Amino acid sequence: MRPVQAGVRLPTDNFNFGVQGKPMQVPPNHFFVMGDSRDASDDSRGWGFVPRELVIGRAMFVYWSCDRGASNGSMLGCLTHPRLDRIGKFVK
Repeated sequence: MRPVQAGVRLPTDNFNFGVQGKPMQVPPNHFFVMGDSRDASDDSRGWGFVPRELVIGRAMFVYWSCDRGASNGSMLGCLTHPRLDRIGKFVK
């Protein structure tokens, strides 16, 4: 097995997550991680479960929140359409 290099995209051919009718169970000491954009995130549905030993911190608060619908998905639009009611809120 080769060591993983930062920034290198690993193949996901063997992953088959979120298939209707195919139950999944998160293995012990692993996490199923979801991104903030359910339909467009590259998250555990694409690259699998995250082993506990790779988790080095805990979310404390929302740093920035963008209204993607109003921004049409553009970076500039994200900066000009923040969701002020979410920014700075502590994660429960």
